[in-house]
Amino acid sequence: MSDIGFEFDILIKGERTEAFDVFTAANPDWGCRYGKNGGFLAEPPQLTVDQPDASSFIALHVDAYAAQLSALRVFGHGHGIRIAVYFDSATMTALNLGLKPSTMALVSALGYEVEFCLYPSTDHGDG
Repeated sequence: MSDIGFEFDILIKGERTEAFDVFTAANPDWGCRYGKNGGFLAEPPQLTVDQPDASSFIALHVDAYAAQLSALRVFGHGHGIRIAVYFDSATMTALNLGLKPSTMALVSALGYEVEFCLYPSTDHGDG
């Protein structure tokens, strides 16, 4: 594993509706489930990026999954993209996610917020 890795998930607040079930059936390669306290979590297949930075990772996923992001936008409320960041704190002296305003503007234009969750790489299944 490199010193840093990412995972891309989509979180939507709201009650379970038939629309979420239709989305789940239409995207069988996605991991979709409901939260214990309501809400919907969609985990698309994770794509590989050449550059190990959050901006490239987010842009790749937003471009690849634009249709699904747009479809989910009409469901529920409180739309968010969660980026799990796994890093090796023993080898990294500084954590720079490499975010760019253009990437954040792209996510915002789709009506989503971005949330970052930081984890030591030992918590990651690939580490």
